[in-house]
Amino acid sequence: MSRMTAAHLVATLAFLFFALSSPTAHAQSEKPQRPVISAEFPYESKTVTVDGAKMAYVEVGDPTGAPIVFIHGVPTWSYLWRNVLPFVEGQNRRLIAIDLMGFGRSAKAKGGDIGYFDHARYVAGFIEALGLKNVTLVLHDWGAAIGLNYAYNNSGNVRAIAFMEGVVAPAYPRPSFESFGNPKVVNMFRAFRDPVKGPEVMMKKNMWIERLLPVSILRDLTDEEMTKYREPFPTVESRRSIWRLVQDNPIANDPEDVTAMFGKVEAWWRRTEVPKLFLYASPGRIQPVDASSDWMVENLKNIDTAFIGYGIHFLQEDEPEAIGRSIDEWLRRLDAREN
Repeated sequence: MSRMTAAHLVATLAFLFFALSSPTAHAQSEKPQRPVISAEFPYESKTVTVDGAKMAYVEVGDPTGAPIVFIHGVPTWSYLWRNVLPFVEGQNRRLIAIDLMGFGRSAKAKGGDIGYFDHARYVAGFIEALGLKNVTLVLHDWGAAIGLNYAYNNSGNVRAIAFMEGVVAPAYPRPSFESFGNPKVVNMFRAFRDPVKGPEVMMKKNMWIERLLPVSILRDLTDEEMTKYREPFPTVESRRSIWRLVQDNPIANDPEDVTAMFGKVEAWWRRTEVPKLFLYASPGRIQPVDASSDWMVENLKNIDTAFIGYGIHFLQEDEPEAIGRSIDEWLRRLDAREN
């Protein structure tokens, strides 16, 4: 691939990704003005050893309180939750935001080859290592798929689940690439899966951080925020964690094992009575505002929904207070029911 072709591919994929984010495509300069949100990350990262590797996390609140575990997705880390945590923190709550293995300040696995099943194993090991009982999960993006895997396999240890913009039903698994609709978008997702183009755009060009993250947020990220998101991925090889997990997007029954597990988890997800909170925004991307809330209410049991305002995919960067307050109110309702 020539330098010109690679650069053109990066620009094209970024444009398409953003174009899908909203009913109308906005140029970067036309993004609406948003309230100033803090770029500071006032939390000390801790580590715990899981399967011989260091897994990082931040923790606030009552160390003896009810554990609430926040799990991010691609390409973020615990930094994503920095402005949400203060609105959830409360009496008798222990808030823990994980850095998935290979992301944030967690260790990079040898070769960076950590897929969906590996992440699920590490998260289960993390919860076990910290001795967390009766956990509430707060999930986003691939963190939703990984967190639901934990809940499916450890349902007796899960009190409740809040989720937003998750790589879960009804968005995934995808029956085919063509199910994305727009032929150019089909080509984009095929490029992600391509063994040559995928590493080119995601690792060498760092497209997920440099292009797709900023255009998936309504406000403009500051230089300090972009520096924080770049921090875990300073080299081409360090970005393999991003590329590898994206390969496990279950599309057209590929990968077969991931698709099969998503099916098992979805079947459990539909029948379980575990309390759920679905947070959604306008326009949304994976779970767009116009359809997803109805699907959740019609297909999932014991679910509350909360419209948190305006955002595309990384909702925590646009509406952190609304997310935090919605989770806080939901937890208060759960406490009242249980007491």
